[in-house]
Amino acid sequence: MKKEDISYWKDTIKNCEKYYSPKHKRWSKLIDIYNLNISVPNLSKEFVIKISRFFPLVRKLIASISFNYPRVFMTVEDEPFEFASEVLERFANESLDVMNAKREVQQCIFDALFCYRGFMKVGYNNADTEEAQAPYIFNDALQEDFTYVKRVNPYNIFVDPLTPPNDFSAAQFVIEKMLVPLEFAKADERFSSAKRQFVPVDDKGSGSMIDDMFTDYQNGQQETSEEDDAIKEMKRLQKMVLLYEIHDRIHKKRIVFANDIEQPVEDIEHPFLARDPITTTDQFTGEELLTGEFGTPKGWLTTNGCPYYSMQFDMSDSFYGLPMMEYVKDLQQLIVESVSRRVDLLKKHHRITLGSRAEKISNPNLPDNLQELKDGSVLYVDDTVSSFRELNWGTVPADQYNIERDILGYESQILAVVPQTSRTAT
Repeated sequence: MKKEDISYWKDTIKNCEKYYSPKHKRWSKLIDIYNLNISVPNLSKEFVIKISRFFPLVRKLIASISFNYPRVFMTVEDEPFEFASEVLERFANESLDVMNAKREVQQCIFDALFCYRGFMKVGYNNADTEEAQAPYIFNDALQEDFTYVKRVNPYNIFVDPLTPPNDFSAAQFVIEKMLVPLEFAKADERFSSAKRQFVPVDDKGSGSMIDDMFTDYQNGQQETSEEDDAIKEMKRLQKMVLLYEIHDRIHKKRIVFANDIEQPVEDIEHPFLARDPITTTDQFTGEELLTGEFGTPKGWLTTNGCPYYSMQFDMSDSFYGLPMMEYVKDLQQLIVESVSRRVDLLKKHHRITLGSRAEKISNPNLPDNLQELKDGSVLYVDDTVSSFRELNWGTVPADQYNIERDILGYESQILAVVPQTSRTAT
């Protein structure tokens, strides 16, 4: 590859990292709230009542959007092949089960809730192997000589910042970042020309940028500093290689850069280009036989011209809008703060009773008797009206309850979708 092209792609990668950095921070804050990493100003963590509104909302949304038992129905109208619809249906539904598509789609929906867009990668796994596709961690989820669909961490996808909000296929390029084990990268035939050049990333130089990335949150666990240190150490022990897989739609190429290697480790014509097979006529039977060769490219095998499918729920003025959970973030914080304040008020102040001096003179043991009373006991005093008065410092203001009620109302308004009963032009 020419130096100017190498410079262009490396500058493009740096620019994308700069462009996506604030988005990643916003997504991470939402994920922290989902993992109950919530604080209340001027209140110690042990007194914070962590009521999650994100958790029931996410469960409700995913359950209402995804099918528990998805099924594909097909119809063939071309004569005389109507009977083929049953065969195609069986193949399509069996393929969904083989590829574990249901699990991947549900995780993609989760990503779309917190990162505005979820991404799935489709491709074809070669024969004679179950781990042919980077990052080589799919294990036996990939079937030999078969298609696959995998959810991709949205933190690792860089889409062309100039992509319009309504057309993913207009993106000039899509870049996927991935950490792969060094031994697998060397064994991959795609990178055979550069296998001696691969070096693992570490905490020095270009490798330092991986410390804050590639931590997948699908396990739903709240990370601590100890966990972060363990992840960094595991990356070092496994000797990971950082790859940037670039899908260049304009020049119809697939390019892969690796850390500490100047030239791309792969620079080929994109394998998703559509081609017509070249055939030849058998001299004896007159049948058309495949030669194993293909003609010039004619479009793409996929709709968007790249192996990625993007899922989002709402429209926006940019390709990446505000995630759905961002709209309820403040309401979640208010619920936690309001309930925590209520509990703090009730626990902070002890119950105090004011007694008259006259009662104390006539009954010196009255304070001890009050503390030792059991349920149903009778205490005799001289004045049952004005002898005692309670100081209730822990009373919760009525407006505190009204705030919580209003918050739940606003939350339902944000997420509710009213079905249209009238017929419209749309």
